[in-house]
Amino acid sequence: MTVTFCAAAFYSYRYLKIPVETQTASMIRKEDTITGEAYIARTEAVYTSSDTGTLYSYVDEGARVGKNMLIATVYQGDQNGELIQELNNIEKRLDQLESIQQQKENFTTDSSSEETVVENLQTDIINAALGNDVSKIPEYKMTINSMYNTETDDNTMTVQELKSRKATLEANLGSSRNDIYSTISGVYSENVDGLEEILTVDNIMTFTTAEFDGLALARQNQKTGRDVVSGEQICKVVDNHVWYAVTKVSSENAALLFVDQTVDLRFESLPGNEVSATVVSISRGEGNNIVILKSERYLEGVYGIRSDNIELILNSYTGFEVPVYAIRNVDGKQGVMIASGSSQIFCECDVVYNNTADKTVIIYPADDAARQLTIGDKIVLGEKTDVRNESSGGSGENDDTHEDTGQTPGNEEDLGGEAANNSQEQ
Repeated sequence: MTVTFCAAAFYSYRYLKIPVETQTASMIRKEDTITGEAYIARTEAVYTSSDTGTLYSYVDEGARVGKNMLIATVYQGDQNGELIQELNNIEKRLDQLESIQQQKENFTTDSSSEETVVENLQTDIINAALGNDVSKIPEYKMTINSMYNTETDDNTMTVQELKSRKATLEANLGSSRNDIYSTISGVYSENVDGLEEILTVDNIMTFTTAEFDGLALARQNQKTGRDVVSGEQICKVVDNHVWYAVTKVSSENAALLFVDQTVDLRFESLPGNEVSATVVSISRGEGNNIVILKSERYLEGVYGIRSDNIELILNSYTGFEVPVYAIRNVDGKQGVMIASGSSQIFCECDVVYNNTADKTVIIYPADDAARQLTIGDKIVLGEKTDVRNESSGGSGENDDTHEDTGQTPGNEEDLGGEAANNSQEQ
């Protein structure tokens, strides 16, 4: 009776399946960040009204303009805003019609001529891009449109009517106007805040924490509406291709930074966008330090930001997060086991991040792994000795097996050596 009971217990232990705890593999991203408030500094050309009157902008807020481009006009005295709007709409329409007419005169449907036009246009666009000149974008656009628009509408009468109406409006408004032309290429804005002369590239390099704190008091919106007075700063053109972020961080966080270090910036008011920047200056000392970052990347919307909460992303780690005890060592290689039917497959992985506080690691498949860990795999967290060696190439019960040694590192520092505690961004 005793022998029968022992035999039954032995075979029950051998053949009954003990549930294996698993975790579904999913990608995560962990970041080392520094947060704080930042002010944006850049090259800004600010334009002042020489007259008291009404401002009209020829370009929209945030539009890109080229050098020597007509961007705004101030009409002297009290003016009828509707007449000003109509006049400037007429001027825009005249410019458009005249450009279209000129394009039609220059363009023929001859195939060789068309090829020449395309080649010249391509060269002009490339040269404009290299020179950061956006002033001729509308002209290039109309050239392209005219190549596909073969209609021969006669706009002569329309042009004459518009010119006549323009003359009437100018007579009603008077001839006193002050045209403003851009002196640099960049982004147009009417949001003059009073910090343009303080947040210059030269000034910020010697900023102190006291000066940084004083920016909130110095900031003011000098421009209010389209009614302007003589001597008032009314609009500006912002260089959005080279700009600086000035932020204040603790000395502990500043110790994590060094000059020429590349980080990614994320702005609270521009969710979903990250931009690369370089640390160019750090004020060292106890308490708070001033950090200056420079970016030469175009970021849509940053021209309109003067101050914002930002994140400096120092390092990021992408991979699969698992408990430390899920790591296995097989044939001298480190990785995890994944459940595959009644067997388990070893997947070699590198440890890219080691969180000693919560005893987890982030792993990423080794480049030369025979079996790559993928999203959706069932990572085994428990221990099991029926280990199938992927290198055998088999899939049945007769596969060669390697015994899982069940080794889990005695402490987290053994996981991947230095790589476990340093950044390995994927």
